[in-house]
Amino acid sequence: MNILITGAGGFIGKSLYNYYKSKHNIYQIFSQNTQLTSTKEKVFSADLVNDNQVLHLTKALSKIKKIDVVFHLASKFISTNNPNDIDVLFDNISITKNIAQLALILKPKHLINFSSMAVYPNSSGTFSEESPVSTYENFECIYGLSKICSENLFSFLLKENTKTLHLRLSQVYGSGMRKDRIISMMKQELISNNLITVHGEGERISNFIDINKLLSIIDILLINKIGGIYNIGDKNLSYLELANKIKHKYGNKESKIRKLKKGSRSKFRLDTTKLENLIKSL
Repeated sequence: MNILITGAGGFIGKSLYNYYKSKHNIYQIFSQNTQLTSTKEKVFSADLVNDNQVLHLTKALSKIKKIDVVFHLASKFISTNNPNDIDVLFDNISITKNIAQLALILKPKHLINFSSMAVYPNSSGTFSEESPVSTYENFECIYGLSKICSENLFSFLLKENTKTLHLRLSQVYGSGMRKDRIISMMKQELISNNLITVHGEGERISNFIDINKLLSIIDILLINKIGGIYNIGDKNLSYLELANKIKHKYGNKESKIRKLKKGSRSKFRLDTTKLENLIKSL
């Protein structure tokens, strides 16, 4: 198959490339700011918010005989310094519009859109695909809202020719993950100070999935040409449980966990029953 990956420079994008490069022809789109070391014809660089750059990109990709699958990962993220940056919403909608227009021309059979569990409120409860989506309680409200918009826009604009699959991802971890993710930060604090700090006394619960398990799930969904919306996650863990796992794996007898009272204690649980039942039925 010919596979196109947007956001190819990110943690999941790189992992997808390495997973599929020996099996399929992979075309990669990197951010315009990425320093590319390769000049291969299968590697492209573009600002996907910029209509003109996407137009040139589309012309280049149109020379390929066929794109079978698009993995769409490219996205703007909320900065911790500016959580109310409304431009993140508009930029991500522009990216969605441009990738949808590209897909309308290339006509891939399958578009796999990487959404997020940030579409759900970051509050106590168990959230399935049937749960109301709501982002206003979240730190990443703007980002989550952009993901809801992208899901709907892709499904609507591509309904004639392309099967769309939306993956509402939990927190993905593994080698090469971003340094500002909670597991990376806990590990770094442990290495630096032999200590892990958990806020809210570690009572906060979230969902986590290893990159290798994620890749195996994606492969099943790709092979079986699945569409729709699925929560993708693995373990619902408290941050104290998470800290203990990291301490056990990377620490020593003197390693400590410091519990601070201040911080979130929300107990968010991602329900992945729909995905589990699907995989059992295949």
